[in-house]
Amino acid sequence: MLVITLAMVCFMSLNNDTLQEDSIYRVCLRDVNGYITVICFGMNCVDKGDVGCYSCVDDLPSWIQERIALISMVKCDDIIKNVGWRTEKDVFWLTDV
Repeated sequence: MLVITLAMVCFMSLNNDTLQEDSIYRVCLRDVNGYITVICFGMNCVDKGDVGCYSCVDDLPSWIQERIALISMVKCDDIIKNVGWRTEKDVFWLTDV
């Protein structure tokens, strides 16, 4: 699933009508250890302070909380421009705008 999603990110990065961001954040609300993980993919990910593990949603940066709340209102794989999408119930992909 990760390979398919990364291919989707690469394809959409080349398509100017869909995404123009240089970084995409993957937020998994509960990994196998029970933590929330935030991973950044892209050219501008070096020294990003928002990546890492969090113990609860309230600990996430507010911009991530707001985007997760918005994306949670739509179906999986529905893309919200300049916000992101989700591929599974607890896996969100956020654009860096």
